[in-house]
Amino acid sequence: MLQSINLYTCVFALINLLILYFVLKKVLFKPVMNYMDKRSEEVAESLKNSEEAKTEANELKAQYEDQMKTAHADGQKVVEEMTARANQMYDDTVAKAEEESKAIIARAQEDAKREHEKAIKDSKAEISGLAIAAASKVIDANLDTEANRKLVDKFLDETGAA
Repeated sequence: MLQSINLYTCVFALINLLILYFVLKKVLFKPVMNYMDKRSEEVAESLKNSEEAKTEANELKAQYEDQMKTAHADGQKVVEEMTARANQMYDDTVAKAEEESKAIIARAQEDAKREHEKAIKDSKAEISGLAIAAASKVIDANLDTEANRKLVDKFLDETGAA
């Protein structure tokens, strides 16, 4: 049962196959190839865009890092300036306190000196009064107390007893 292959049928099948191939090439393969080329271009464009975005992101990162370094340096500078100011204010305050304490000590010394001189003066007056009172009792006479007081003051000043 082998049938013989008919040349006419083979040629007709070959022609049909060639027509089908050209029709499919025109109708199916060309749009599919166009779609594939377009998709390849889109993928290539996406890759290019992603590389550009990556490059831009790296540049932004570098700028950010530079800004952070600058901000850190500026912060350090501000801290150093504030520390220097605080130290200067501390030194000024200490110097002012020392000056005030010296002034207070000087005033206290002046006050003590005045009080000492007043105490000496009061002592001299009291001693002269007691000396006159003692002399009056000894001679039991009424003497001129003002003249005697001057004599006693003069005597005390000359001898330096007080």
